[in-house]
This record gives sequence, C-alpha cells and structure tokens, in this order.
Amino acid sequence: MKLSNFHINSYNDNGFLVIKKFFSKKDIETISSELNKILSADNKNIYLYYTRSKINKKLILNRIENFYENNKKIKKVLDKKLKSIIYQIIKSKVNIFKDKANIKSPGAVGFEPHQDLTIWNNMYKIKEFITVAVTIDKSNKKNGCLEISPKSHIMGELAKFEKAIPLNKVRKLKWKKLISLPGDIVIFNDKTAHRSDSNLSNKSRRMLFLTYNEIKYGSKIRKYFKDKIKNYPPNNLRKKNIKYNWKI
Repeated sequence: MKLSNFHINSYNDNGFLVIKKFFSKKDIETISSELNKILSADNKNIYLYYTRSKINKKLILNRIENFYENNKKIKKVLDKKLKSIIYQIIKSKVNIFKDKANIKSPGAVGFEPHQDLTIWNNMYKIKEFITVAVTIDKSNKKNGCLEISPKSHIMGELAKFEKAIPLNKVRKLKWKKLISLPGDIVIFNDKTAHRSDSNLSNKSRRMLFLTYNEIKYGSKIRKYFKDKIKNYPPNNLRKKNIKYNWKI
C-alpha cells in the first residue's frame, strides 16, 4: 500500500493514523490461528500473562508477549506489510523493539491513560518509538476498544516516569474511541496518549501491538525481553513471595 500525502499529514498532525482493511481476511485468520496454537504449545520462550477478571475474579489470560521472534508465520505476515508502511511515514527503516497481543478476555480491566514515552524514554538510547496496533477481533465500546487523544503528541510529557496521566490532565484531553474490524490498523508514536476501558462483553478482544525503532539504534528486542522477564516475568516464571510491580 502506498500512502498519500493526506495519510502522512494526518499522522503528523494528529499523532496517529487509522488504516481500514490493511490486512486481508486470510492474514488475520493466520494470525488468529497461530495465537490459538501458542496457547496449547507450551513454548517457554513465549510469555503468557494472566490477571483476575473484573467480573468474577477468576484468573484469565490477558497478554501474550515475545511471539514475533518465536512464530515464523506471524512474523512473515507482519513483516510483509508493516515495515514498508512505517518507512513511508518516518522515512527510515526499522527494527521491531517489542511485541504483545492484548487478549483482553471477558472481564479484563482496561489500560489507564498513558504515553509510551513515559516508560521507554531513551531506553537503550533509543530516541523515538512507533507502534502499530492490529485488530484481530471486532473492537467496540463494550469490549474496551482503543482510545486515542488527537494532537496529544505535541503536548510534551503528560505524566511522570512509569505513571498514568493524572486525572486533571486526562479531563482536558479530547478522546476518540477507535471502533475497528479485523484487519484494521492504528499507527501512533510514543508521545500519543491512549487508553482503553474494561472488556464487559462475553468475548475476547484481541489486538496486536508491535513497537518499532529506527534501524540506526540496532535490534534490541532480545535484550528488551531478557530485561523484561527479570523485572516483570510471566506468571509461570514468577518466584514465590516476591511482589512484581506492573508498569503502565
């Protein structure tokens, strides 16, 4: 897909870009099928995170991480299209920095308003990150769709390190709920404020989040996940009697 000046100007002006039907039905079916296989494969290199349901307090799957380097089919589908579209926006080749699939099972809590900038700022001396969210299941108000604050990327840092945006600032921001269908994508940078509500529906709302850095900073994905599991390991790798603190 070739982006128009309208697309690029929209991204630069608003801090994000929505592209409908970017991935084909076949692409999404491949990703969905591979995610299901991951759950039954017990691959210790792919990290599964669980949390308590807001509805009944049962343990539910919330996220899958580090699948990009460990699933050739998903990687092939993503690489075929995403790196090209990002290059058109930032005029630079990129490496993937981190990946996650937000499963958002029924009862999963939402994500507080935040900027990725306040978590990854200057991590491994990388100056800027760009993220692509890929819709796998229908995303709507009831199941906690992604919400973006247009033009928030020009407002500087809105929160302290590893903290959510304070409520007094959240109220001053304009928010846009991004209702989406399988195959739709959202591209946004690390300064763009975003959030989501809890999933109060009876179905999961799966969405991939792929974060990239410019190629000049090198490939840091393996180092990132090596450091990640030291600080916030998946449930099956946690040690007893140690409290692990969730970061935005």
